[in-house]
Amino acid sequence: MCGIAGYLGRPPAPLPVVEEALLSAQRHRGPDEQGRLRFQARDGTLGQLVSTRLAIVDLSPEASQPMRSLDGRLSLSFNGEIYNHQALRDALRAEGAQFQSHSDTEVILAGYAHWGDRLWPRLRGMFALALWDAARDELRLLRDPMGQKPLYLCSDGLLAHDGLARHKTEATYLCFASEVRTLLLAQTVPRRIDRHALTGFLTWGSVPEPHSVVDGVRPLPPGHMLRLRVTQQRLQIDPATLVAVLPAAEPIDPLAQPVGAAAHARTESDRIAALRSALADTVSSHLQGDVPVGILLSGGIDSTSIAAWARCVAPAHDLWAFTLATGLPGSDEEVAQARATAQALRLRHHVARVSSDDAATLAPRWLAAQDQPTVDGGNTFLICEHVHQARCKVVLSGAGGDELFLGYGLHQRFAAAWAGYRVLSTWLRRSGLSMVWASDDRVAAWLYQRQRRLFAPQLITRLLLPGLRDTPILGPTLAPPFLSEPWAAGGDSQTARVEGLLRVQAFEQQNYLRNTLLRDGDILSMAHSVELRLPWCDPWLWLWLQALDPIFPTGQRGKSLLVAAAPKGDRCVAQAAQCPKRGFDLPLDAWLRGPLFSAASRLFSDEALISSAGLLPHRVSRLWSIFLALQASPSALRRRVAHRIWALFVWLAYVQKHALHFD
Repeated sequence: MCGIAGYLGRPPAPLPVVEEALLSAQRHRGPDEQGRLRFQARDGTLGQLVSTRLAIVDLSPEASQPMRSLDGRLSLSFNGEIYNHQALRDALRAEGAQFQSHSDTEVILAGYAHWGDRLWPRLRGMFALALWDAARDELRLLRDPMGQKPLYLCSDGLLAHDGLARHKTEATYLCFASEVRTLLLAQTVPRRIDRHALTGFLTWGSVPEPHSVVDGVRPLPPGHMLRLRVTQQRLQIDPATLVAVLPAAEPIDPLAQPVGAAAHARTESDRIAALRSALADTVSSHLQGDVPVGILLSGGIDSTSIAAWARCVAPAHDLWAFTLATGLPGSDEEVAQARATAQALRLRHHVARVSSDDAATLAPRWLAAQDQPTVDGGNTFLICEHVHQARCKVVLSGAGGDELFLGYGLHQRFAAAWAGYRVLSTWLRRSGLSMVWASDDRVAAWLYQRQRRLFAPQLITRLLLPGLRDTPILGPTLAPPFLSEPWAAGGDSQTARVEGLLRVQAFEQQNYLRNTLLRDGDILSMAHSVELRLPWCDPWLWLWLQALDPIFPTGQRGKSLLVAAAPKGDRCVAQAAQCPKRGFDLPLDAWLRGPLFSAASRLFSDEALISSAGLLPHRVSRLWSIFLALQASPSALRRRVAHRIWALFVWLAYVQKHALHFD
């Protein structure tokens, strides 16, 4: 796990400023070692790769980054973990490859040297990487299919306003980094806010891809490779160089056998056994490393299942468990459940306790750690701070389990609404009528947005400065890099409900999971130099369960599958299933009225700041006054309004800290 950065060509800022910023801005991501490697194309074009290393796999100097191939042709900066690197290493050795380290970084270099771009679909893991091929004068930038690892780009020619350019173009430079803040510090882009980021943040509580909070900075799309070729001191790109890199279940991949077993399973016990094999394989692969591994353990099914499988596949490992206690209603019961699980599984249990008295110091640190503004991630920031203090570098999290196993109430609400719509539209068509006002896809996006949005579009428009009101309110994206669209038209209620579940799962994977959970998980864990691993976000497991749908229909998936497929003899997962589902919710209402009141009041009265952030001061002040007047109102109403006020607080604090503005 590392932070990576670099440039190719001539950035707008002086090279010493750029090079120092690219290294220094990401030391928290890799405190163990920092390195940089300059290279030069045959036409004289300069470039540099930068790495800050958190040593986890092969702690020796031979695994240092940036890394060069033995023949000097290839140079690599790599952030992430390749969970099948040992299988790839064995296959490469059979083809004559030689290695000087035990790192997954060197496996990537050797794999590309032997297989070229055929390597990328074989990588199983989370990754963002930059590879310079001196023989071709080409730079390759890649990002994993789920988007677990971030990679941001800025350039004078390769990026269009609405995302990466899809037509042939050229540029004089490109800079990239694991964090947006790094590119700001390197002075490669103006400190100008992307107007789509503002409307997207107010809608979703985070900045949705393909945008970033800074105008001119774009994320590389998940599951894609961007190839840049240097020709006559220009960087060349054409549509064929931005290509999807999808996971491929080849014989070399560990999950190929479980997928085959599932396809041939006939009895219920055979199918559960096949699922057990896939879960065991996924968790086992995420436990690898040369440092102690911990588990973020709540009282819920997702993390309990990971803990149970971790103990099953690694019975002799010294496994740690970390639980967050907030003192809120239900927190003590969750801690007690986690403690019972830890004792049953022989885990070293640590409990991190947080109270409202900590808010005055917690909130500024949490906000300072954000790479882009987000209303979420407080639990990750808090617990990973405790993990770091315990001197643990790696923890497994159950994030993604609800999206994979359809565990949110949102899934059922959307499916019910979708079933009603589909039955009605089918009846109208059969009656010779039609609903011509919207396509199915637009209706689905509208339903999803209504259930996920933070501010309604009308309220967003009233909050914006007049010059920003023509900015589109961003709807949810739906272009999964490796999930197909398996739904088909169906008129009966049950078929429509299953179709709704598939649609909302794809929406969640492409929006909330990617833009909030995965991004916050990476940034707020790495703020404490902790690597967060997410077994339930393994693309191979998602593909496996997609293939499982004809066996276990989507409508019957749910968390019951995790219970049914628990390790043999385990009781912890079933016990966790008996506990009520609890979401993590910080006491924002109490914080904003108490320890954060002064800070919030200062921000909401700073008219110059509010205007530079794209908002109308009197509208923001009005919302703040309404919130304060709700003190005697029902708690549910106060909580909803508090989340909106918190979003405005986060946005203004971020804009102020990074001196951003609109033109």
